[in-house]
Amino acid sequence: MSFTFSTFQALLLPMILIFAFFGYRRGSLAEIGITGGMALVVLLTVFFPSQLLGFINRVVVNIPRVFGVLVGNNDAQPLPENLVFGDPSSGQFLLARTVLFFLFAFLVYSRKYGWSRPPKSNADYILGLLLGGFTGLLWFVALNDFLNGLRALRSNPVLPPEGTTIVVPTVGDINSLVALVPTIAVVLLLVLAVLAVRRLPNLWK
Repeated sequence: MSFTFSTFQALLLPMILIFAFFGYRRGSLAEIGITGGMALVVLLTVFFPSQLLGFINRVVVNIPRVFGVLVGNNDAQPLPENLVFGDPSSGQFLLARTVLFFLFAFLVYSRKYGWSRPPKSNADYILGLLLGGFTGLLWFVALNDFLNGLRALRSNPVLPPEGTTIVVPTVGDINSLVALVPTIAVVLLLVLAVLAVRRLPNLWK
């Protein structure tokens, strides 16, 4: 199996222009919430992922120990340290922070901001355009970082030139897939927890 890979860096300007267009349409008051939210998402999943995933990992691996103490078994041990997300250079870690990025981004874009209103002046449109362009830059930084992480895992740190045909290798060792099972399970639980929390207000309507 193969596909033609275009240089990802060439998408920087189109992404900024597309996001700027939508920011222009939404206006500054709507876009500022999205820009601020995406800035926080990029900080957590791109610049400080070890701190975020490290916290989640400590909670998960210590669940058996906490449960053991609750039932009177003081000898209960935590799960292996790198069971859930692996070390920061692993595929498990990259998968987890990529999924969390898109999950958090979904929350940012699906949220209704109380201060949001349609643009009423040229200043609203222009500021919305600028904020939208910056949001596009944040998306590009995140996606480029994830792509660089994938290249590092494949020992291919150089972006192929535009038009290069890349052969996608088949998986020969299933152990690498088995190692991802705990990561996928925890990420799915996080997604379900977020969706459940979002549905809670509807129970009282």
